[in-house]
Amino acid sequence: MLPISASKFAALLIASLAITQVTASPVALAKEEFINSALADAEALGVDVNGPIPNDYTKYDPAEGRYEFAEGTKAAAWVRGQIAISERPDLDKRQGTSIGIGMWGGDWCTGGGVYWNDVIYNVAYVTPDLMYSTGISRRGLRANEHLDYSRSNGKGDLCGIYDHSAKPPVGVGSCWNTFVINCFRLWI
Repeated sequence: MLPISASKFAALLIASLAITQVTASPVALAKEEFINSALADAEALGVDVNGPIPNDYTKYDPAEGRYEFAEGTKAAAWVRGQIAISERPDLDKRQGTSIGIGMWGGDWCTGGGVYWNDVIYNVAYVTPDLMYSTGISRRGLRANEHLDYSRSNGKGDLCGIYDHSAKPPVGVGSCWNTFVINCFRLWI
């Protein structure tokens, strides 16, 4: 290794700090880009994100409030819009205190997926499809809440292998990538 002068070391240190600051900012930018793109996509399709979910979805269980949607549909744009308006209180005109949780087949809440509008405690919300991202709408996780994600054990139990937990603070409007998941459960 060649010796380095104190001035060169200081210059390298300053440069590395500048790079660290530049690479730290895309996280916040990615969230703002997600919000802007979700709202722009909904607007381009003529979707009112403050209205009811468009009818181009497949609703498997009305009692659960479970919606399934394909990529590029108005329903998919509406669900992404739910995550986005939850992050922007100036846009959120809905009432109520329930929480909505979705799982998507693509990264950053894109692609086809499933969404439950009114999640209740201690119920396993399941899809047989492989999901790679998740999002929360309407409110964030409360201090005493836990959100567990699981995947199939390959033997018929879609919640058979615990994967990870999202614990507070997970804010309203959050969307993040996960490992492969098929199931979630909200509990206290």
